Amino acid sequence: MTVGAFLERKSRRSDATKLTYSKAELAFAKCFGVESADIAVSRIKARKLDAYEALDKFVGYLLANGLTMNE
Repeated sequence: MTVGAFLERKSRRSDATKLTYSKAELAFAKCFGVESADIAVSRIKARKLDAYEALDKFVGYLLANGLTMNE
């Protein structure tokens, strides 16, 4: 499943949810310097990128760019 297909499924219930996921998808792609999140996901699936390292990098990216939610 592509990220786009996933977003379409999420939007069935709420356009706001789709918007939130779309922003996260864009941040994920930017974090890895690729055009779309699908490219980064394909690297994880192909084991060219470790999933845990990718998650750690993405969390660091979100924190460094002020993209986390305040509690």
